[in-house]
Amino acid sequence: MNRVFLNLFFLLVGFSFFNYGCKSGKQATSFKDSQQSIDTLVLLSPHVVVEAATKTRRLSDDELALTLSGKISGLITSTLKSKYKLENEPFFLAPSLDNEISAFFNKLDSLDSGLDNIPLPEWLKNDHYGSKCRYFMATLVYGYYHPDYEPNYVIKQSLQTNTILLGRSGLNWVSVKILLADRQTDKILFYNADNSYQSDPRILSSVEAMIKKLIQPVYYR
Repeated sequence: MNRVFLNLFFLLVGFSFFNYGCKSGKQATSFKDSQQSIDTLVLLSPHVVVEAATKTRRLSDDELALTLSGKISGLITSTLKSKYKLENEPFFLAPSLDNEISAFFNKLDSLDSGLDNIPLPEWLKNDHYGSKCRYFMATLVYGYYHPDYEPNYVIKQSLQTNTILLGRSGLNWVSVKILLADRQTDKILFYNADNSYQSDPRILSSVEAMIKKLIQPVYYR
């Protein structure tokens, strides 16, 4: 294999990880002060949706979603447990809320900076579990993969053909959204998100890498 191409390939792959890894997220003006006062942080169970998708069909992969949810929950807990007292809380979003959820996150993604004027939506309040803890963090992961192609197919093809195919291949995609909010004020304090066409939901380490980068601002307080 051409060594120059190989070096360039890994340089571009590394840049793509560096690019989303450097995102500091969007913050409310009160985030830093609130962050210092957080003692107990509730972790809502990750909401994970994964589909095996082709041009003609989309099928939910509930088994993979459940596996990812467990891995993500374990990763976040192990990362934040030295900084906060953590409590786990069940969290479920009905499919009927899909349009409302998409509209909400589209609004967050379109913001240039702060979050001060964005109220917490009803479907994120999770009031029916009766938690008395003030602060919580929600993690939402969406992804798809083409079932007729093996994981990392695009990268393998690039290596075999000495071509760089890091664009939107359409074969796989992962979106991760991290949100920290205050139940007492119903305000969103912190939001961080990333979309990656280089990540495959079947590659757990790839999704975990996205999570680690996005929660860094929550860890460093």
